[in-house]
Amino acid sequence: MLLTGSANMSILRMASVALALVFVTTQPWPAVGQLPAAEGNRSDFRDWQPTQGEVNSRERALGTAVPAAQQRATDRMLDQLDRQLMKRDTQLGVMPAAPHIQAPPP
Repeated sequence: MLLTGSANMSILRMASVALALVFVTTQPWPAVGQLPAAEGNRSDFRDWQPTQGEVNSRERALGTAVPAAQQRATDRMLDQLDRQLMKRDTQLGVMPAAPHIQAPPP
């Protein structure tokens, strides 16, 4: 028995629908009202990163805290580098020194 092209397409459509129904009905579905274990925010909407205070207290507890004088020296050096970079960028016109001030044209 020879089938025409449209009959072949019809049989293929029915077969694919039947396979889809079998696939859908055999998948395990979670019980109604039961939440999956890995759904949602696992950190209870808290920031997962520790605060600076938490880091400092942990470092002190472990004995790895940086001495205050060394921390102040490092902070001064980083502030100085930041000011130098901001000044350079402003001179090059890369970014304005403040949002309301336009950088000069290059």
